[in-house]
Amino acid sequence: MTDESVLLRIRPEMIRARPIQFALSVVLIPAYGLGLVLLAYWWLSTVSRELTVTPRRVRKRSGILANQTTELRHEDVKNVQVSQGPIQNLLNTGTLRLSSAGQAGIELTMTDIDDPQGVRDVIYQQQDH
Repeated sequence: MTDESVLLRIRPEMIRARPIQFALSVVLIPAYGLGLVLLAYWWLSTVSRELTVTPRRVRKRSGILANQTTELRHEDVKNVQVSQGPIQNLLNTGTLRLSSAGQAGIELTMTDIDDPQGVRDVIYQQQDH
């Protein structure tokens, strides 16, 4: 993906995707710093995941010390699922799942992203090119 232009680069949302979890973590800060530990872990898991959409493919990279990368070419994507709970729907966040004809299940899942339906639409637009 070195010579490809980047159409979207997305990291998970922290507060908007899980406002109740955030509020509970903040409330737990006075409890021996437990809330700070939870927020630090959550932040690390958030910044260690990235979804990139280019004109040719979708790539998910995750990991801090060791990286795992999953790539799907747009022409191979056969199923795109968007999941949003009631609060996520209100805040326009959710989960994107992609699969191809070559695999039986979901190959790429990205949770807690902003505007998952918009990301799906960008992928569909690239498939039409």
